[in-house]
Amino acid sequence: MAAPSSLCRRSFWSELRVVWAFSRINLLVYSRYPLNPFFDSIWTMTNIFQLVFTGVMFVGAYYSTELSRLTGIGDFVSYWVLGGLVMTYGGITLSTIAGSLRQEMQQGTLESCWMAPIRRFVLLTNRILLNLLWVTVFNTINVFVVFLIFKPVWNPDWFSIIIILLLTILSNYSFGILMGGLTVVSKNSGQILGVWSEVLMILSAYQFPIAVLGEWSVLSNFVPYYYSIRAFRAVVLQNATFQMIIPDLVFLTLFSTVFLALSYAVFKRLESVAKRRGSLGFY
Repeated sequence: MAAPSSLCRRSFWSELRVVWAFSRINLLVYSRYPLNPFFDSIWTMTNIFQLVFTGVMFVGAYYSTELSRLTGIGDFVSYWVLGGLVMTYGGITLSTIAGSLRQEMQQGTLESCWMAPIRRFVLLTNRILLNLLWVTVFNTINVFVVFLIFKPVWNPDWFSIIIILLLTILSNYSFGILMGGLTVVSKNSGQILGVWSEVLMILSAYQFPIAVLGEWSVLSNFVPYYYSIRAFRAVVLQNATFQMIIPDLVFLTLFSTVFLALSYAVFKRLESVAKRRGSLGFY
């Protein structure tokens, strides 16, 4: 009896079932600990309040004239909240790929997944959709709390916001692939990802304007977060139109295409190194 075609060759529906299977596993594990969503949302809000109250300590109000001089945005509550919101979408893309590979290593299933007739793209991104859903839920809660307490004045252009977030996810996917390649070789993504995330945060203008970095600010030009956050703040806080943020979108598109192709080539090279060492299935 002939085997089902979906088991013999790849198809869109077979790989969609793979994504669904991994999502079900993650949802099952996550739901076994009912307090996970509660503490995850609390953790995000405490980070926001920590930044806000630190700013109030130095400035004495929710408005900073120095921040306004450097960026044109004086409301540092909105400055931090919007920057953090963009960072969560890029960050979950970056961490999910390396985290997924590490999880498969710990469970002893990485080599089996690698041998399955599934595209690497699917194996590297199978958990992203569910994680993006959780991030959206937590961000919605956080934005609601911010509006309830601080009452910021935002004028969002939803079309521009969606485009920015989509390009943020795609552009950071390239960094995620690099982290995935390093994870395959080093077997440990935690420390590498932690340091890399902090570097990206410093250069992204999330917590402070890049002008304070002086000569080092030129490095921000190579970080997709910088363009995402700048465009996002301009749209929500400065009434920027879609045409006005096109230069930032162009850079994000370049990160999402050219750099993505280079990152995948590096990943394949690192994968070959792990195979030659015979360490792909070991943790």
